Formats: sequence, structure tokens, C-alpha cells
Amino acid sequence: LLAWWDRGHRAMPWRKEAADLEAATADRKAWAYGVWVSEVMLQQTQVSRVEAYWKRWMVAWPTVEALATADDADVKALWSGLGYYRRCAYLLEGAKQLAQPAAPWPETRDAWLKVKGVGPYTAAAVSS
Repeated sequence: LLAWWDRGHRAMPWRKEAADLEAATADRKAWAYGVWVSEVMLQQTQVSRVEAYWKRWMVAWPTVEALATADDADVKALWSGLGYYRRCAYLLEGAKQLAQPAAPWPETRDAWLKVKGVGPYTAAAVSS
């Protein structure tokens, strides 16, 4: 399986390669945030369409705290073209939830399931 992966996987900006894993582990929160955004964007949307949106999103709101302070209209404007606007509304609501001063950063699948708009698949992907 690993040999097959090495031969055929495609690089994606939210996926960490072996060389990046040490840095990603050091900043697990930033990595998990990027994966969370990608998973929500990828729901019913092709990877080829999501890559550019994800990069623009991460420039505009590189952290969950930055997203939590974003204006709803700006979030929807950047999302424009991906459809299913409820997804970006849930991302914004979830970011506001996680950016609360006393809010712990979710580390497990069960903890991610408590974040607004996060279902079982996304919770498992982000916590893995």
C-alpha cells in the first residue's frame, strides 16, 4: 500500500509530506485548521477547484483566530464559486466557537464533533 501511495498520490497544499511532518507536529493546531478548511471545502467539490480557494482562504485567514474575526460578507465573497454557502457559515461559526478564550482546541474525534458543522468524517480526518 505504501509503495502504491508513493507512486501515485498527488500533492495537495493541506496534506503534509514526510519532510513536513515534523513542522506540522510542532504546530498541530495550524495543521488541523488547514485540514478542517480543506475537508469542508471538499464536500461535494472537486479537488482541482478547491486548491486555489484553499490557498486564498489561508492567506486571508491563516489561523482560526483570524477567521473568527472575519466579516460574514468577506467569508461568503471568498467562498463564492464553491456553492453550498452553509459550509462557509459553519466554518465561521466553528472558528468563533474555537477562538473563545476558554475554549480548548479539539484534539480528538469526539471533541471535533462538538464544533459547529463538523460531522463524523470531518472530525475523523481533522483529528487523525
